[in-house]
Amino acid sequence: MERNAGLIVEACRAVFKLRKIVNRWLNYLEKHQDKSRYAEFEQAKLMCGSGIIESAIRRVINLRFKNASTFWDKQVVEKLYFLRAALLAKRWDIVMENFTK
Repeated sequence: MERNAGLIVEACRAVFKLRKIVNRWLNYLEKHQDKSRYAEFEQAKLMCGSGIIESAIRRVINLRFKNASTFWDKQVVEKLYFLRAALLAKRWDIVMENFTK
């Protein structure tokens, strides 16, 4: 699979005046070319995007903890997030063992 990130960097270097900000972003693209493999992900039918994470946040956090007439103390809700994550990751027993030691 051809990597197009390098071609994009070369084209931008040819077109844009290399001001500090442009050079900064081109260096970023050049450094992280190996992470720009969206065509490979698409071909392998893998998900690559934040949509699934945003959906999880909406479902797990917003629907469970942001109900009408519900108010949470920040420290309490953070602990509940942690416990819920432990439960869903099937690590509940490990967490409980650590709490009781």
